[in-house]
Amino acid sequence: MTRFHIVRMKKAAQGIKRLLVWTVCIWIPPALHAQNVAQDTIHIPALSFFRAEEDYAYLRQRSADTVDMAKGRFDAIKFIPLNREENIWLSFGGQYRPRFEFFDQRFLQKTNGTDSYYSHRMALNASINLTDHFRVFGEFYHGMLSRAGNTPVQDDPLALHQLFVEPKIKWGGAILSLRLGRQEMSYGISRLIGMREGPNIRLSFDAARLKYERNTTSIDAFYGREVLPNFEVFNDRTNKDMGFWGVYSKFFITNGNGFTDLYYLGLNRKQATYEAGSAEENRHTFGLRMSGKNGERFHYNTELMYQFGTFGDHTISSFAAELDYRYVFQNMPFKPVLGLKLDYIAGDKDINDDKHNSFNSLFANPTYFGLSSTIAPTNLFDIHPSVRLNFTDKIGAGLNWDFLWRASTDDGVYAPAGFLLFPGSANDHRFIGQEFGVNTIWVFGPHLNLSGEFSCLVPGRFIKEQNGGSLTYFSITASYKI
Repeated sequence: MTRFHIVRMKKAAQGIKRLLVWTVCIWIPPALHAQNVAQDTIHIPALSFFRAEEDYAYLRQRSADTVDMAKGRFDAIKFIPLNREENIWLSFGGQYRPRFEFFDQRFLQKTNGTDSYYSHRMALNASINLTDHFRVFGEFYHGMLSRAGNTPVQDDPLALHQLFVEPKIKWGGAILSLRLGRQEMSYGISRLIGMREGPNIRLSFDAARLKYERNTTSIDAFYGREVLPNFEVFNDRTNKDMGFWGVYSKFFITNGNGFTDLYYLGLNRKQATYEAGSAEENRHTFGLRMSGKNGERFHYNTELMYQFGTFGDHTISSFAAELDYRYVFQNMPFKPVLGLKLDYIAGDKDINDDKHNSFNSLFANPTYFGLSSTIAPTNLFDIHPSVRLNFTDKIGAGLNWDFLWRASTDDGVYAPAGFLLFPGSANDHRFIGQEFGVNTIWVFGPHLNLSGEFSCLVPGRFIKEQNGGSLTYFSITASYKI
């Protein structure tokens, strides 16, 4: 074992110790505080996954004697009135997310060996609301990895992750808003537009977004460019080699059981790379998603997508489909949830013809198939059964088993970052492999949760014959939000 490996192991051990100390320290206050608010009658809105969507205007009522309102631990910084009428106010929030990760043969490459490290994300956000019709929102990010060198979307000493202005017009029961500036965007289940939650630095766009909301209906129209994280202070930049635009609508069907999403997404990339080669890409996506539940037991999510356009002098024609079903056994101990997910995502049928069939997952969450972020949702068919147990309202665990095949034997297997992991031209085998995973979560309160994940991806003949090996992944993550 080299000196470098010993130093890296010591850093990883220090990271684990730091994670455990912080977890214990930040767990105790929320746990004690929860005992004090248990008898309150008004529910405190949960902290959002998207911090820019939180609204603390309801705290104006806290001084009214007639209002019986639960007290949040951080109310003092969530609503800071700046005038007597309290229609101009400040709000602050943040997150600390430490994580320890272990990889063995990352990206299924035997030459990668083992790798373990500590990482963390620190975030601080602020919103200034000038009446209910205008606000400015900003968020700073800091990301760090304990291993040597800089890792994209993990290492960033200080970044302006979000900064936008948002005027709003309200009339009747409708709200029309215009969000201008750097912002996060995510739609549906992050199938095509996600927030990149796995790494330290989430995905954001320099964009303009117009939104209409009325009751259960929302329509978004946007144009933007991806923000590329960098390794220096305030040095993230706009990706000028691409453009991204679309219209996304969501509405509830009367007498139905859930929501329907209809959307169009457009993408231009000056340089796109697939197994067929590299060229300029102009791609258009039409999609339909239906999600909801029948009663309290059966939950469903179905999504169909079709893509067309041009890739160099090739014509794009591709599609993807997802079926995701879950059944909850309400009357059994631990309320087991049985799940079955099926994906078919097209690959290029013939890399030498004038058509391009590889599906582009656009800005899908890289953890779509697990935190190890190994395989991208392109050119594959998978069958993914799962079971989840809820031991208490705050503690749960899940088991997953995913079987993956190539959709086309003429196309390869890709990583979430877009590069080709294994070329399809190497052999004609379809079976990529099978991945077994276990994940757990412990929610200590509204601010803190602790989660763990273990997965093992055993390669099939397609990867084995290219000297690929089994991937093992383990992580433990704490998240504390204010």
